[in-house]
Amino acid sequence: MEKKWDIIEILKYCRHDWLNKVQLIKGNLELGKVDEVKGIIEAFIMESKNEAQLSNLHMPKMAELLITLNWRGLPFAFEYEILEAKRGCPLIDQKMYDWTLSFIGCLCQSLDPVVANELKAVIYEKDESIRFTFDLRGKIMNKDLIAPFLRECPTAATICINECTTEELVFDIEWKCE
Repeated sequence: MEKKWDIIEILKYCRHDWLNKVQLIKGNLELGKVDEVKGIIEAFIMESKNEAQLSNLHMPKMAELLITLNWRGLPFAFEYEILEAKRGCPLIDQKMYDWTLSFIGCLCQSLDPVVANELKAVIYEKDESIRFTFDLRGKIMNKDLIAPFLRECPTAATICINECTTEELVFDIEWKCE
């Protein structure tokens, strides 16, 4: 699942994303839905702010992974939000990246690909750690694969599972910044 992105490929995906956003605005303007356009623009602004905050956490591997996740043809849509995170954990960027990549692989094997699955991550710092709250909504076909994966917690991290059903998975993973 690891992918090396070249600049042309990154620009292609960015251009495609922005063209979709412009078309969404244009279509709503043509329908006279000005309030809808304002909401769409606000959502784009928030998305851009989150991307900038993620890029400033000095965690290039995690930033690249999360920013490009929707470009990878996965069986879920992904979004993230950065709350109260300014320093990041640069020393364990690679560990977090490796674990998150493995988690995504586990999800790909567990989710029903024909359902509109959605994964959201909320990222925030707490004392000398950084916490990711993952919230998955969709159809989990193989819960027996996910539960053992989450029980095998990586070093420098703790996992707290809040919900694990066939339609929802919510958990926190907190990484100690070394």
